[in-house]
Order: sequence, then structure tokens, then C-alpha cells
Amino acid sequence: MGAPAKEVHLNHGDSPEPCDESALRSTTGATSTTAGTTTGTTDTTGTTGATGTTTGTSTIGTTDASGTTTGTTGTTTDTMGTTGTTDTTTSPADTTTGTTNTTGTITATSTFTPLETVTNVRDFGATGNGTSNDTAAFERAMAEAARVGGVVYVPAPGNYRIASVTPPNNTHLEVQAGAVLKKYGTNSGPLFNIEGPNETTYAQNIHIEGVGGNFTIDLYDAGQETGAIRYRNVRGFSLRNMLCIQNNDNPTQEAPSSRRPCISFLPTTAGGEPIDGELENIHSVRSPYGWGLTQVSGGENLRFFNISSEGGVPLRLENYSNNWTPMSNIVADGVTCKNGHDAVHMNPHGATHTGPITIKNVVADSCESALSIAGDGTYGPDTSIDGLTVIPGNTAQIRDPGPGGYVGAWIVGPSPWCVDARTTSYNILLSNVNCEGLGNRP
Repeated sequence: MGAPAKEVHLNHGDSPEPCDESALRSTTGATSTTAGTTTGTTDTTGTTGATGTTTGTSTIGTTDASGTTTGTTGTTTDTMGTTGTTDTTTSPADTTTGTTNTTGTITATSTFTPLETVTNVRDFGATGNGTSNDTAAFERAMAEAARVGGVVYVPAPGNYRIASVTPPNNTHLEVQAGAVLKKYGTNSGPLFNIEGPNETTYAQNIHIEGVGGNFTIDLYDAGQETGAIRYRNVRGFSLRNMLCIQNNDNPTQEAPSSRRPCISFLPTTAGGEPIDGELENIHSVRSPYGWGLTQVSGGENLRFFNISSEGGVPLRLENYSNNWTPMSNIVADGVTCKNGHDAVHMNPHGATHTGPITIKNVVADSCESALSIAGDGTYGPDTSIDGLTVIPGNTAQIRDPGPGGYVGAWIVGPSPWCVDARTTSYNILLSNVNCEGLGNRP
């Protein structure tokens, strides 16, 4: 990948982040038989009419207002339509299928699917008015949901301001598309701390998901030291369908530009780390050069699918030099950088990671490079990227070559490299690479 070069810390590697920081469930109902009972008339739009029973004297073959008479002489049975067809009336929570037999008896099998228990944060005091502190309301709703089972629901529209919310075990937070979560107050720290109650005890089974589309975590006015979510000693977690807005207004990387990733994976001082996690359909915008969507300082069995960053870096596998645990069994598929720094950024800062690390389908669209590798250390013998595509452009974030200033300062210009290779300490196996005429950094 080129001759050895003096290690350049690509951003903040030696400045560690402070460490103190309605689904449906199906149940099958009973089978019932009703003779000579009208169960309603289904019109052409699927609307079910009133329920009623008509009993009287008639002659076989006489047609009443809602169907063909199928009972015996003397009894008119309304069968919800023409005899012999299957009448299906569906509502979101109750599906009933009726079959008419030759004797005029309807046998109905009903599958009733009650809504899972839903705990709405507004029922616990959340306002979503964009100014009030909704932290306590979120925590009360999560505690109640953990007690009774079910999900915590954040409705839209609403701008909810929270700070350092720590979900309990078995939390499933569903945020409606269109809802926005923002930082409350001026203290540093993330909106969500996903971690155990102490340095050695793991949090378990915590999931955050946008429903009906992506929800938003907006960090634009949150201050430089604020991230969206920090995962530490947690086992079994997921994050899906989220957009993170950062701040890159100041290309010197000074205030108000963000100096934290949207999502960080950090160990505890006792060696706890994120284990068994999955992120899918997660994106950031307005990200600064030295930061971006994610940063991994350690973890095991972590999976990333369809992630992107407009500005900055979507997948940063760069640990802090004095705060890391081995990265092992890391998988990523679908990693895109747009008008940013790199799609994949790697620097172990002397750490020994075990791997394997398997990355597929990387795209850098008008970025400084598709892949940056630097620093001493290793990612293990089985680290690979299959499918690396560069789309050169003129709106890449490029490290400011001027002397002085913050290491993450940038300028905007044309894409210079395919692979920014500044180390020979470790190897990355590359396959199916399309550099579109760009060379690697010498």
C-alpha cells in the first residue's frame, strides 16, 4: 500500500471521550358456529354493515335485500352475500373468515391479534415542545415498559429534548418517523447512554427503532462534545432507521462544529464492551471531517448494514490509544461516504485487534479517499474489504494543509486518492476495487 510514513493521527485519537458520561402479536381465537345469523354486509370498499338476524316465512329461492335465501322453508337466513362464496372482513386487529355451507350455517374462524402493550412517553409527561426537559418522562416510560413488558412509543410530530437517558434492560424504544430527539442542556455527553449499572455488569436486550421511516437525532445545536448514542457494556442491542444531524459549520473544527461521532462504541475501565449489536439503515448529515456517523474503540459481534455519512466518516474503526478492547467479528455491508473524508477509516494506534473484520460494498462519492489506513498495531490476519468503489468529485473534505490549528480542520476540493495508505504495520485484503483513475496515496 506504499512506503512507510510517519504516523499522522487522523483526528482525535489521543484525546479520549470522557468515560463518565406497535407491533402485533398473534393469538388464535376459538372457532364458533352460528346458524341463521347475519354477520354483516360487506360492501365494495370493505366496510362491514350492521349485525342482525332475520327470521320469517318465505319460499326457498326468494332473494332478500342482502343475499340469496339459503335456509329451509319458513326461515330466511341472511348469509352476507351470495351462497357458496367466502366472505372475508379484515380489520387491523381482527381477521374473520366465514364460509357458508349448503345448509345455511356459517362457520367462522377468528384470529384475534391484540396490540402489544405500548407505553407512550407523552402519557408520562413528555411534551415534545422543543424546549422542555423530557428526560425524566422518557425514563419513567421505559421503567414502566420494562415492568409490564411491551414497547415504549415516541409519537410524531414532536421535538423531544433529552440528556443522558439510560434505558433499563429489555427496552424496545419505537420512535415514529417525523419525531426529532434533541439535546437538553449544555452538559457534555450523549442523548442515550446504553450501558450497565456499573463497570462490570452488562445491560441486556436494548433496541431503538424508527417506525414508519427514519426518526431524527438532531445535534446541530447540542454543542461540540455531544454525541447521539454511546454503547459501552451492553449485550444484545440494535439501532434501526435513524438520521443523525451533526454540525460542520466551522471547517477549522472549532465551535460550533461537532467533535464527537453520532454513535460511539467504547469500553469501560473494567474492560466491558459492546457485544452482539446490529445497526441498520443509519445515516448522518452535516458531519465534520474528523468525525461522522460511528467510531468503534472495541467490541465483539458488531454488524453494520446500509450506513452512510454526508461529510466525515461513516465507519471509523479507530480506537483511542489509551481506551480500547479488541475488535472481533466485525461485519459491515453497504458503507457510503458522500462529500466527506473517507468511507472506512482505520487506525489502531498501537492496539492489537483480533478480527476478523469483513467489509463489503464500500462507496466513496466525492470524498478524500474510500479507505484510510494509518498507525501502528494490527486488526488481525483476516481483515478484508470486497467491493471498493470511488466516484471522484470536487466537493470532498480534505485535510487542511496549512500549519497549526486543529488536526481535524479541512478544506473542500477534488478527491485526491483511492486509498490513503500511510502504514505498513498491517494489511487489508482488498478485492473488486474500482478507483476510477485515482491512485493511492504514495
